[in-house]
Order: sequence, then structure tokens, then C-alpha cells
Amino acid sequence: MKIIISNASSIGFESKIDLNRVIPDGVDGNVLNYAQGEGKVLIADSVWGIYFSKEDHCALQYEQGLVEFLPLLALTTRIMEKLKREFSPDLLFTIEGLMGHQ
Repeated sequence: MKIIISNASSIGFESKIDLNRVIPDGVDGNVLNYAQGEGKVLIADSVWGIYFSKEDHCALQYEQGLVEFLPLLALTTRIMEKLKREFSPDLLFTIEGLMGHQ
């Protein structure tokens, strides 16, 4: 599953520590890697990638983990809420693809 984030010009990660801003409050997680403003974050039992494609767009990619659908949906909602609090309430989220096996 990929979440396209529009109006994302306010989002920026300048260090590995900055990627912690993706992890929702009260949820276990840590940054796995970081390079050139992008990276991967372990959140609960899932791995998420952060990628930039355009000046005002980025993507939050569900990359690994085996999570039931409703808990994953709740976690995704918490991640999006955290991003809005950390960066801008004007962020727009669109889901591209859903739960495809790789």
C-alpha cells in the first residue's frame, strides 16, 4: 500500500532523528535507515518507507509486515494524524494500491 501525500512541501527530514517524527505517540518504533531525506521506519510490527517524488508530493509506503487489516488501518490513521501535527494540517492523503502481495 502506498499513501501519496500532497501539499507536502512542508515535510522534510534532514537527519535520521527527524524520521522519528513519523512514529505515532505511544507506538513502538525506530528508524531503520536514512539517506538524502528519505528512509525506512519500523512502526509497531510494520516497516514504512518515506520517499519524495515531486516538490510537493511524497509517499509513505507500507513495505513489510503482517498486520490484520483493521489494525493496519488504525495505525495508518495515527501516522497520518502525526504527520499533520508535525508538518501541516493541509496535508492530503491518497491511497494507491491496497495490500498487494509482492
